[in-house]
Amino acid sequence: MKKWFRHTAMTMALALTAAVAAAADAGSIRNAAARNLALFQSSQKHWFEVQRCDSCHHQYQPALAYRAAREHGIPFDETIARADAAKAFTYADLDKVIQYSWIIEPAVDDAYRLIAADAAGVRPSLSTAVMARILMARQNRGVGAKPILELNMKHALVRAVGRAQEAKNESDVTDLSSLLFEQAQILDGEVPDDPAAFAARLNRLVVRGLGT
Repeated sequence: MKKWFRHTAMTMALALTAAVAAAADAGSIRNAAARNLALFQSSQKHWFEVQRCDSCHHQYQPALAYRAAREHGIPFDETIARADAAKAFTYADLDKVIQYSWIIEPAVDDAYRLIAADAAGVRPSLSTAVMARILMARQNRGVGAKPILELNMKHALVRAVGRAQEAKNESDVTDLSSLLFEQAQILDGEVPDDPAAFAARLNRLVVRGLGT
């Protein structure tokens, strides 16, 4: 008897829930969604006044919600959304991306940030590509072969190493050879052993090339 009563009560509850859901019109659902977006934005517009970093609950999740809202024509304040995205999803500093010195949690934080940046309309760039490779490199590679460095002897940088060696310019040979290896590391999704030295080396070569 008790079992029958529980079954009947659950059936009635489910039927009532379905009836309420069916009764909710599209307008009510859209209004509810718009009110929730407004709550997001009421706190989001002041976030960077008191915080220096972006967060999953104030930037990443809203960015995904805004994309869905745009797709379904649900209104929200685009000015606030765009201003927040401009601060939260900038990948303009390639050197900072390569150094990756602000690690919090690669999967939950940084990978999620890339997904949210895409939702916010950030276009792919060299910086986002480097970030994606770094994150992939931090996954467990398992038991596999070690990376193999393959050299294209016709590449301009390889030829430059040869010319520097012929001229007995040891500083250029060291810088160019190290840069060649570090670029290969980056393209394989790894971070150079000494990011600061990599940046300094790259700057030296650029300045020499410009003749300044």
